[in-house]
Amino acid sequence: MANILIIDDVPASVDVMAEMLVREGHTVLKAADGANGLLVFRRHRPDLTFIGVHVRQDRGWEIVDNLRREDDGARIVVSGSLSTDDARKRAAGRARSLFARRTACKGF
Repeated sequence: MANILIIDDVPASVDVMAEMLVREGHTVLKAADGANGLLVFRRHRPDLTFIGVHVRQDRGWEIVDNLRREDDGARIVVSGSLSTDDARKRAAGRARSLFARRTACKGF
């Protein structure tokens, strides 16, 4: 199965996601901020990385940019709460500027 890194500063979110992934047989690595996430990424080269775009100590997009500099082929999923159409459009544009293959923004 896959090695998956979760970078997020909301422990409950990380725990829920990690529990589901472990149950499916994946190995989960965790980091609560971008600096630790980058260290874990360098050390383990995960197959997939999930990033909360609103990580407090760092901006999620800066984390993505740093990971892309380490490995431009890294598979990264960015998630977050975006409450307006304008915010969703800006997020999709930012993702495309970082070479996103696909974007999906939905309002809740």
